[in-house]
Amino acid sequence: AIAKLPLQATVKEQTSKDAKRFWVYRPPLKSAEDAQAKAEELRALGVEDLFVVQEPKWKNAISFGVFEDEQLAIKLLTE
Repeated sequence: AIAKLPLQATVKEQTSKDAKRFWVYRPPLKSAEDAQAKAEELRALGVEDLFVVQEPKWKNAISFGVFEDEQLAIKLLTE
């Protein structure tokens, strides 16, 4: 059915290596209040890019970013 449509398509093979992502985070805290307090503490120290995760599995974790480049993730973690 797709072949009948006037579309140009490109096939790109993507290996699992290409799909790797590196997440920099602080593990979940016991409560939302604890997570907010830790987030405010980090902001006071100059960390601007962060948010408290709300998804059930990682609820109350503090996320600093997701990176395709492992070296960028390591750099952020070091800073």
